[in-house]
Amino acid sequence: MWKFSIPKHLYGVCYMTGGSLLYSLMSVLMKVGTSFFGEWQLLCFRCAITTLISLFLLAYSKVNPLGPPDWRLRTLLLVRGLVGTIGLVGMIYALKLLPVGNATCISFTSPVFTTLFARLFLGEKYTKVDALGALGALIGVVLVSKPPFLYSFLPGLPALPPSTSSKNQELLGVLAALVMSTMTAVVYCTVRVIGTRVPVLVPVTWFCMTGTVVGLVVSLAIELPWQALTGTSVGVLAGIGVTGFFGQSFMTHALQIEKASTVSVCAYTQVLFAFIWQLLLFGDVPDWATWVGGLLVVSCVGTTVFQTWKKGKLQPKSPDGLLEEVNSTYTTAPSVNYGTINKP
Repeated sequence: MWKFSIPKHLYGVCYMTGGSLLYSLMSVLMKVGTSFFGEWQLLCFRCAITTLISLFLLAYSKVNPLGPPDWRLRTLLLVRGLVGTIGLVGMIYALKLLPVGNATCISFTSPVFTTLFARLFLGEKYTKVDALGALGALIGVVLVSKPPFLYSFLPGLPALPPSTSSKNQELLGVLAALVMSTMTAVVYCTVRVIGTRVPVLVPVTWFCMTGTVVGLVVSLAIELPWQALTGTSVGVLAGIGVTGFFGQSFMTHALQIEKASTVSVCAYTQVLFAFIWQLLLFGDVPDWATWVGGLLVVSCVGTTVFQTWKKGKLQPKSPDGLLEEVNSTYTTAPSVNYGTINKP
């Protein structure tokens, strides 16, 4: 019987693509959720549900949710939690104040910051293929999401939909999306530094616990009284929590075993998935720019995957023909010396 197996050196890009699919579903649900809840209330509920799932699985596996008792590693985990929380707040505000396409387009400038930070602080190599892949995918995202400035340059696009936001609201939405983009890059690099020294669910738990506490405190301070829960709103929250948990877990695992620059390019597939849901759920038929942009994103991500596969194929093999994990890119965190850290 024919069996399909994924080469081990492609696990990182596969995990990130799966995480992007789940994140795209979560974005749709969070857009719906902003009509039921305040921004900080939504942050609290989203993180609380994911925290409960993470704690249950960690307890079942008998793993300390705080990780090894090393203050340096726990400091990194706390930074990951705080930065991720700020980024998630930026995402919620951007989705509320901007059209989904515009918010997505701006937020997906994160690979630019990711590759810059990874090169400066982690010493990761950044090849010409990485640069061209990131640039091409970014152009594809712009074509797919079609921000308003694009209508002045490209003929044949449908009429620009009327804006429902004031100029000040749009500016705040742009700033929120940029905050999310920058914080996402910091998260990618922080998780990359943490590496495989902790199980996947430990960084997820730190982020979700931090988001729950921050969201609850701020929401109680400025958003009372809370809106009453309904069957629909509970279903939306459950969907956000589940997709957020698995999307976060996949992304974390991808960053543990693959370069941040490679993972960030694969994250561009999220915008493709978002517009697929828009077509299936809302009946929006893509125009030519969407098709061209989508093809460009797929081509660039495909090139990145091929280069990763090719790099893995060139690794030395053991006598029995199995790939040896001689390249630490696929197995450990980058070579940054933080001292000895006790393993759990």
